[in-house]
Amino acid sequence: MKQFLGLSLKLIKLEYIKKFIYLVPKVPRQVNIEASNRCNLNCKMCKRRELKIPETDIDFAKYKKIIDNLPKGVKEISFGGYGDPFMHPNIYEMIRYAKNSGFFVSITTNGFLFINHSNSANLIESGLDELRVSIEEVKENEINVIG
Repeated sequence: MKQFLGLSLKLIKLEYIKKFIYLVPKVPRQVNIEASNRCNLNCKMCKRRELKIPETDIDFAKYKKIIDNLPKGVKEISFGGYGDPFMHPNIYEMIRYAKNSGFFVSITTNGFLFINHSNSANLIESGLDELRVSIEEVKENEINVIG
């Protein structure tokens, strides 16, 4: 009977082996795109100001070209970076374009730019799969609920 690390191969299931051995895939599962390096906040934890680069948004045509040329095997488009993706004037169209191209789409935001009815509706209609909200800090007695 064949042995692997002193154990019978009949006792080891392939699923267990995969948990201990990681093979680097030929293409990444996720691609992170910084839609904008602009932000509406100035959080203490963020190093954006230290970068000293001009504030800009990715060109929508360039973005579409990136999405169209991603290799097979990429499953997720994640928007994030040093800026808030919702600063980009075409972010909802960008989300829809990635969704229509078959990708799972996630976004990290500070959450302040879609808290009105119009932007909330656009966000829902865009088809976004996952929304992550980055919080700088929560102080006792300073929690306000926006309603």
